[in-house]
Amino acid sequence: MTKTDTLSLFSGVSDAGLFGLRKNGRPIVDKPIVVANQEPLGLLLGPNASGKSLIRNMIQLLCKKHDNLLCMNFSMEARVQSFLGRSFLYGDESCESTGCNSAKNFVEALKQSRQQERCHVVIFDEPTIGCSPELSLGMTHELKNFLNDKPPALCSMIVTSHDGHFLAPLEELNPHLMFTGGDNYPTLKSFLERPLRPIQPTITASLGLERYRSISEVLRG
Repeated sequence: MTKTDTLSLFSGVSDAGLFGLRKNGRPIVDKPIVVANQEPLGLLLGPNASGKSLIRNMIQLLCKKHDNLLCMNFSMEARVQSFLGRSFLYGDESCESTGCNSAKNFVEALKQSRQQERCHVVIFDEPTIGCSPELSLGMTHELKNFLNDKPPALCSMIVTSHDGHFLAPLEELNPHLMFTGGDNYPTLKSFLERPLRPIQPTITASLGLERYRSISEVLRG
């Protein structure tokens, strides 16, 4: 395998020195756990404010180390960029629902990957935002068909999602798994069937801000 496959990208992130740094005796960000399975799909899973966005950014930096590797990032940040050209890809929520825009974004992303001749990595961050369970299942079906006839230039696809309707059928593809926030499950099925406990929204928000400030201090120092 080349160093641009999904497992190599996951391993490169997991081995980063950032995850060994501590503040007040605690890790700034928990070291992610990687469960190696099959290419090219990797799922980045974990609770809110557990470092998934940080890891996604680190993967983009790893991609930049390869001169001929293109990183196609379809994230929430990209969807809210203000310049006009984005509306043609991501839609305008003043006239279309969030779910419709998510579906449009998803279909366009797969189309762009199919047409791309350059070696590339596709990153989906919460692709089913605003989607009904039925639409999420339809998008999973499209993704499975796409990966079963993978474009030759696609080196890796990494998906972050909290949507169980979207994730569950992907078990059939036996994807690589990366867990954040101290989670560690042997399979996608066991992750989706884990017992859930409520988390206070204010705690998650403050934890996310604390981690952001701690990481910023490290980067500045």
